[in-house]
Amino acid sequence: MWLESLLSRGELGLQACVDVGEHRSITGAQVVEIEDPGRWILPGCLALTTGVAFTNDVEAQTSFVRSLQRADASALGYALGNATDEPPPGLIVECRRVGMPLFTVPFEVSLRDVVTTILGETFGPMAVDRDQVIEMQDFLLASLDHREPQQELIRRLCELLGTPVAVVGTNGMVLTHAGDAAQLDLIAEVSRAFPGDVQRADRRFLVSEVQLPLGAPLKLVIALGSLTRAENLARSLSRFTCGLLKMIAMSRRLRTELERRMSARVCRALLDPSLPKGRKLRDEAACLGLTGEDAMTVLRISGLPAHHERGEEDKVEFSPSLTVHDFLDRLRIPYIAAPEGCIHFAIAQGKDIEKRIRELSPWRAFSRIAVGLSSPTSNFEALPHLATEAQLAHRHLDPRIGEGVSTAMFHGTNVADLLLAYVPSAVRHNLMDVLAPLDDKPDLIATLRAYLDNRRDVTATGAELYLHPNTVRYRLAKVETLIGRSLDETDLVVAIHVALRDRVATGLDGGSARRRVETRP
Repeated sequence: MWLESLLSRGELGLQACVDVGEHRSITGAQVVEIEDPGRWILPGCLALTTGVAFTNDVEAQTSFVRSLQRADASALGYALGNATDEPPPGLIVECRRVGMPLFTVPFEVSLRDVVTTILGETFGPMAVDRDQVIEMQDFLLASLDHREPQQELIRRLCELLGTPVAVVGTNGMVLTHAGDAAQLDLIAEVSRAFPGDVQRADRRFLVSEVQLPLGAPLKLVIALGSLTRAENLARSLSRFTCGLLKMIAMSRRLRTELERRMSARVCRALLDPSLPKGRKLRDEAACLGLTGEDAMTVLRISGLPAHHERGEEDKVEFSPSLTVHDFLDRLRIPYIAAPEGCIHFAIAQGKDIEKRIRELSPWRAFSRIAVGLSSPTSNFEALPHLATEAQLAHRHLDPRIGEGVSTAMFHGTNVADLLLAYVPSAVRHNLMDVLAPLDDKPDLIATLRAYLDNRRDVTATGAELYLHPNTVRYRLAKVETLIGRSLDETDLVVAIHVALRDRVATGLDGGSARRRVETRP
């Protein structure tokens, strides 16, 4: 029921004292004679009082109105001839200040008559056929069994009311809608208003807020249009629908959380070399979309958090707060992931995965995201080895890269990569010792790396480093003296090549030995 409709009832003789100039919906009525009525008033209800709780006490009058305003009461009715013959001035001033409509009830009219009129108008249409209302609620409840419960729920509510209905996010984006699509822009604008009845462009809308346990709230917007007595049914079904929307959100979040926990457990098991890759484990992977029918690639990812910060769960745009799951979801291929702190392992199934990652252009606007990729395989037993490959590829990504996404793929044809990936760390440690005498000689390490990259050509090495060939020969001779072996020995050259690649991957060079050609303007 609308406040304007109540005031227009001539038989009640109600007179407006404070008109706030907006439509106010009344969902019920209560008589309150206590100092703090907000504890007992429901949102949208009309408060009626004789004023005995605050007679001649301006401070008590102010507190009384503020309590009603905090409780979201729709209006205040003051009964004349009981405590005073006119509304107290303090009451009028505070009602104007907080925007609370105030009207008077004549002494000849009982407050019971006002309450009876409101309740009869508000609940009368539904009380006529209560079974029908229950049947409608069951009809809405059945949407939970649908594959897309939120979309089906809104469609059914639109079918029952015969008017456009929409669910809108806090940013004004229409998430789900049913009915006349021409009103979507208006609905998006209306959703930014406070919950309640909103008037826009000669149309009325009912805006209800859905508070979710986690994440930003949603708005349910119903276009009331020409609904008259069915408005009360719309309000009742709106409250019921808000409860179902909250249930759907909780169910979706719980299902997602369970799937991700299962994904992490299966991913860790598949990458663990000590665990057998039996049928049960493969069946669980298949339930998550990882069937092995297409090539699988192991990814090592850094630069993304494992979980959302509280309150950021429902952001839809690209943002630094998005998680590793949000990143992988945008590849649109089956995957499982095991988030661990700031560095994560994942197994993705599909073709051209590195290309898909590079095409995620919106991510380039944010901080460093590094992805190391293994070689592809269709063999589940090979996945632990591929994890080593992905880790090695990730280690070779330059830690000084700028903002954006950088990728590195393991190349099995490179002898150094194969040795670093598959030789035990204890054995690899002996290979690294060959460069120990050069740890404090960055110029010699830079010369040695350029010499091997240029197929041991002294002239080409000098050209790259902007050095005279004789200077290159002098430095190489000094390297041989410090190491104690000749660079003509093939096994020594292989060991140095592997050691140099490992130094880059582990960041031991620290950037001080970068070639001059890379630093020239």
